[in-house]
Amino acid sequence: MYFYSSGAVEEKWDKSYLPVNSVIASIGTAFGAVLSVAVMIVAAIVLYPRGIKVDSFDQMAEMMRTPFPKWGIALFGISLGITCFGAAMEIALSISYMFGQGLGWNSTTSAPPVKEARFNTVHTAIIFAAAIPLLLGVDPIKVTTISMALTAVTLPLAIVPFLILMNDTDYVYEHTNGILGNTVVVIIMLIAFVIAVVAIPLQFLGGS
Repeated sequence: MYFYSSGAVEEKWDKSYLPVNSVIASIGTAFGAVLSVAVMIVAAIVLYPRGIKVDSFDQMAEMMRTPFPKWGIALFGISLGITCFGAAMEIALSISYMFGQGLGWNSTTSAPPVKEARFNTVHTAIIFAAAIPLLLGVDPIKVTTISMALTAVTLPLAIVPFLILMNDTDYVYEHTNGILGNTVVVIIMLIAFVIAVVAIPLQFLGGS
């Protein structure tokens, strides 16, 4: 969200970009949702009958090896690498933008790193800091699960300000959210928050 909006500011988008971004946001969200549901369905079909409780990435790879015996593992590895790399870069850049914009620095990926030293230093430091738990032997699956739950818990703090702005006619003029859009956002936010509140204690108590 911060990464996307910061890119809009950096590239100087105007209201002519609204239609194409509405399409991109809709298709992107639908695509991600379909993939998430597909992963859960495949996991249920492949792993549940075998009684496999996923505790490591090699167990997750079984989802791909069953339908694709010869190259399923390689396909899983490539997919995992692409998604993890993309998520890591997006999160690191988002944090860099938050630091830069919050402290009033020039924050852009377009200029050479030497001209945006503070912005790029934060970006690099975040990547190295994120690697420390893994180097210490922390389970990456548990880190991922807990971080997702914490993200959902903090979702209202991130979404509510945007929701207010997107309904402010002084800010977005006639392009405010409709009743349907506001309702969907609030319902999804509340569901994610409730699930996360339940999931975090289960993670620390050894549940799944």
